[in-house]
Amino acid sequence: MHKVNYFLLFIFVPFCIHAQVHFDHLSPLGTNPVLVQIAKQNTVNRITPPPPNPIKVLKLPFLDDFSKPSPFPDTALWINGGVFTNYTYPICPHTLGVATFDGVNSYGLPYNPEAASNGSYPADTLTSQYIGLGSYAPADSVYFSFYWEAGGLGSYPKTNDSLVLEFSNGKTWTEVWYQLGYEPAPPDTGFHYVLIPVASEQYFLNAFQFRFRSYACTAGNLDHWHIDEVYLNQFRSYTDTSQSDIAFVYESPSMLTNYEYEPWEQFESTDLKSSVFIYERNNNTVALNTLYKDTIIGPAPNLNSGYSGGVNNFQPFYTNGYNSYTPQCQPPLNFIYSAPTGPATWAITYEMTASPDFDPWNDTLRFAQTFSNFYAYDDGTAEANYSVIPFNSTPTQLAEQITLNKKDTLLGIQMFFNYVLANTRGYIFRLAVWADAAGQPANNPIMEDSTLYSPDYTSLDQFTYYKFKYPPTVSGIIYVGIVTTSGDSINIGYDMNNDHENQVFYNVGYGWNYSSFTGSIMMRPVFGNKLFNAINEVSAEKSDLEIFPNPARDEVTLSEAMLSNTIVRIYASDGRLWYENLNFSGDHLNTSQLPEGFYIMQITPKDSKTEFSKLLISR
Repeated sequence: MHKVNYFLLFIFVPFCIHAQVHFDHLSPLGTNPVLVQIAKQNTVNRITPPPPNPIKVLKLPFLDDFSKPSPFPDTALWINGGVFTNYTYPICPHTLGVATFDGVNSYGLPYNPEAASNGSYPADTLTSQYIGLGSYAPADSVYFSFYWEAGGLGSYPKTNDSLVLEFSNGKTWTEVWYQLGYEPAPPDTGFHYVLIPVASEQYFLNAFQFRFRSYACTAGNLDHWHIDEVYLNQFRSYTDTSQSDIAFVYESPSMLTNYEYEPWEQFESTDLKSSVFIYERNNNTVALNTLYKDTIIGPAPNLNSGYSGGVNNFQPFYTNGYNSYTPQCQPPLNFIYSAPTGPATWAITYEMTASPDFDPWNDTLRFAQTFSNFYAYDDGTAEANYSVIPFNSTPTQLAEQITLNKKDTLLGIQMFFNYVLANTRGYIFRLAVWADAAGQPANNPIMEDSTLYSPDYTSLDQFTYYKFKYPPTVSGIIYVGIVTTSGDSINIGYDMNNDHENQVFYNVGYGWNYSSFTGSIMMRPVFGNKLFNAINEVSAEKSDLEIFPNPARDEVTLSEAMLSNTIVRIYASDGRLWYENLNFSGDHLNTSQLPEGFYIMQITPKDSKTEFSKLLISR
């Protein structure tokens, strides 16, 4: 993973355009797509925010590294004012997950769409709950620490932007640290450590709080700051710069060699990686004895696999980098499975164990490898907007390469047309397919559909499905995409965590060019032997456990009541974990927080087999 440089180079020399000039560029998003979808569903269902938690006083230590799988900070620790917790924006974080500050609110929308692009205004805040320091004194050596990064895979804060830390004595907020924005050259992609003593007598009371505040352009998803591992405790000193903590760093990788997801009918054993690479780091200054294991669970028969990477003397990150012990950082995928006979899901869990361990939340990764009806290079989350600028009124072509294992019918394309600051909605396009010409699309499409489309922004910041009027039958290496017939530049979501730029091509009339940026366009071709709404087709194999109603709205009932300690996880069709309850009981489950679409529900009763059930949320 590396920082993508944002630039647009114009050199109008027609005879060398193919070799030198780029007509594609990246730009920041206008919204936060994840938060927009949650807010949209809450509005549809008339869900109001929960009442504030009763005032309570937390005890030391205070620790949060934002590794819990939620887009919002933990309400037991924080009062949130627009911050987004995620695994996808940071570069080389200290642990799994960060809290991201930007120019959009907790609903994912700009605080002020009319704000000046070069202005800087109060934006996100993140405030701790009350912390009880009344029984402590300066002699107890209480220190506060955290890590911060500017930009990451988002946009860099400008020189007039800032991130501020304040302490409160219950009456007054006092600034104790700040960092101005900057345009680093070369790019600064590191996290920086801040350690501050809590030394003033005024803070040793049972109403102590701290908060982070950001200043940014509030017209969009801009000017990003990321913080990690916020820690407040006694008996610390200025030399306290490491913790006895092993941690995963990034979200789970796909189990597939060339794609994030692929259709179940196209899957072959050779599409599976022989092993996956997982970023793991030891944040201590000494080696930690670490045990690794993973499990893979899927539809019957046979798929309930366990692997142990054994015990390893895990060396510190600051001297040796990421874990290089192959049995743990590159676990094999040599499990026994049955080929999917329909849409299916394999749920994989990676776990590390060490003692002592500073924070166990960052020691587990989970991912659902779904086999639906679409190919995808992207992970489902956009970090930027990808644009192709037309030249000389020539139709613009955008395509991605797909390699089919067998002949199939191309039904349509799911596309993520995201809102951007200077959104251009006026272009018309057709779906198209190109043959392969020595590793790039042929000059002319083998099929250009007759239906005229325009980007659909009514379903703000999510995939929209566009069907072929006459679905073509295709095989081998093909290129699937769109041809614009009029209008402005193409804007489509760009996933910057999965690098498939060599499978993305554009043509503004002077030959095909690769994408200029690390990442993947959010374009998902849909295949199958029947016509259906592809977005609503994901399912799991038949389960003995039934859920109803299905489709559901805000609640489902299980066909049998679960005893305590039942584990329930709900995954979206793109493999993202949307819901987790490690101690579920009963037969009713609230689904009001799930956006519309198909999900896979994984239910594991204590001392019993795991069941998978499909769930459709429709409102």
